[in-house]
Amino acid sequence: MRKNEKGFGVLEILLIVIVIGLIVVVGWLFIDRQKAKDGGASKTTNTQQTTQKNTEQKSTQSTNETPKQIDTAIHEVDIKLQTEADISKLPSYVPESFRTYMLDTLKNNKPDKYGCINIYSVSKLSVVNVYGGVENGGVQVPTENCPGTGSSAIWAVTPSGTWEQIGTQYSFVCNTPGGGKVYKEFSETCRTVDQPIAPVPNPNGSIISLNN
Repeated sequence: MRKNEKGFGVLEILLIVIVIGLIVVVGWLFIDRQKAKDGGASKTTNTQQTTQKNTEQKSTQSTNETPKQIDTAIHEVDIKLQTEADISKLPSYVPESFRTYMLDTLKNNKPDKYGCINIYSVSKLSVVNVYGGVENGGVQVPTENCPGTGSSAIWAVTPSGTWEQIGTQYSFVCNTPGGGKVYKEFSETCRTVDQPIAPVPNPNGSIISLNN
């Protein structure tokens, strides 16, 4: 085998070049893989930080949003309800929950053997309280068997969204069993658990306080 001046043959030099080339390639692949790994981790971290930031911004925006205002308008009306068909007499601004409640009530409002049937009157409307009365009268007009006696009534919405009726000829209770509140625009005085007989100034205050 022919050798150069330093004693290395062509084959040895070729092997050395190949080994050095392999070392360079392996080193380059290792460095490239580390960069890709670090870049992926950095991308994941950035994604997580961005997601967390967006969540925090949404939470802050939700906290800073102005609470939805409750409609405190009170409407004076004159409505009589006896049958399911009468439900159409209720104006469009009446809460759908009250409309559903009253429709169920009218479904069961049937004349007795004397022809007596409850007449539900509504004279004041809001989204939380409805004022009126319940009268036991005849299908057409009061008769001897249906003298038309009755009492005032208030319907109040409860925290769960259902409606409850309270009625009296003297004074109303301040709160229904389900937690519905009667406001002073519908009863200036009312009876509490502590004062079940003598009425007191309505502690629930004005309906306007719902937006305070």
